[in-house]
Amino acid sequence: MVFLLMSLVISQGDIYVGISTYGKEQMDLILMPFSSSEDLSETACMLENVVKSDLLYSLYFSIVPWDETGVAPEDFMPANWDKLKSTGAEALAAAVVSRSFDGISLKGFLLDIQSENIVFEKDYRVNSEGLRSIAHEFSDDIVWALTGERGVFSTKIAYSRRGGSSSGIRVCDYDGYNDQSIVSNGSVNIAPTWDFFGKIFFTSYFSGKPEIVTIESGRLTSFVSRGDLQFGGEFSPDGSMMAFAMTVDGNTDIYITEVSSGILSRVTNSPSIECSPTWSPSGKEIAFTSDMAGYPQIFACGVDGVNTRRITRSGFYNTSPAWSPRGDRILFVGEQSGSFQIFSVSPTGENQKQLTAVGDNEDPSWSPDGLHIVFSSDRSGSDKLYTMNFDGTYLREIISSPGSAMPAWSK
Repeated sequence: MVFLLMSLVISQGDIYVGISTYGKEQMDLILMPFSSSEDLSETACMLENVVKSDLLYSLYFSIVPWDETGVAPEDFMPANWDKLKSTGAEALAAAVVSRSFDGISLKGFLLDIQSENIVFEKDYRVNSEGLRSIAHEFSDDIVWALTGERGVFSTKIAYSRRGGSSSGIRVCDYDGYNDQSIVSNGSVNIAPTWDFFGKIFFTSYFSGKPEIVTIESGRLTSFVSRGDLQFGGEFSPDGSMMAFAMTVDGNTDIYITEVSSGILSRVTNSPSIECSPTWSPSGKEIAFTSDMAGYPQIFACGVDGVNTRRITRSGFYNTSPAWSPRGDRILFVGEQSGSFQIFSVSPTGENQKQLTAVGDNEDPSWSPDGLHIVFSSDRSGSDKLYTMNFDGTYLREIISSPGSAMPAWSK
């Protein structure tokens, strides 16, 4: 099968496989119309459209229009391999939608046309309230089976939404559907982050000062009990530690706490302000914002605080770094001509690229596969949430409610 053009990305001891060319050498995949009884035809069509949208979003596939293949339904099962090969496509996905005793069932099929193999045949079941989830699961399995990469279609995005003098925490699917409130307590709740078990932590002012909290038995519980002020936070790649900014005796630095023991370690130690930590995929380095140069710039250092190096050198206000899970790029927000834009740069500080240009764009967060970015933007007049590809292409609004900001993509 033909896969995306791949290259080894080597930076600061991290070696990861990354996509080097977007939109080229994608795998040609036939998506057959989902079959069903007449009373479920609308449901089947909806699920088919969700899968199609997922697969196109993944960047791995080019969907071959069914009506241009000349393939008939009877060519599918049993597979007429010669007829399928004549299309030039490399894979075929299909599904049968039916009713189950507790909701809806989707039987998904994936065929490797060139090797004449049925890759998998799998049942997905859900009640009528979670219909889109079975389509996302099917899409995730297709991506995994054909690329060996995790799909992002069952992931979630947490974010903060302002309302008057307070702000709450909300969660939606990766595509903006199933948006729901998680925390709404009349206080200011911002900067959510995820652990590797799907648990949300965030900065809350519920006690009168900013501190990192989580929800235990329906109540807010402090995660770190020390310091005067706590801001933000991000879990290490293995989930064993959280890095965050904390003010002690008027000085704001980066700290690390071990999740299991609560042991606290100080990473930076300077009179300047350090905040917004983000981990390298290896877990050996942390990038952060510091004004040690006289104005906010992006720096990185080892988790023990040594070997500090400056990453950004252009502009006079750069903040909010986010290290790609693939290791090859770091996102950040930079001021340019009076507005805030999102940039990406290599961990060595080279090859800086501007990804946005309209309005103020802030709070970038990577998808788990490192191919997509969620961020907030006021390009339409108020803060809303958008996603884009790693290179700034394919902009899509996912949350249209004003006051939506600080998104964080689940692991």
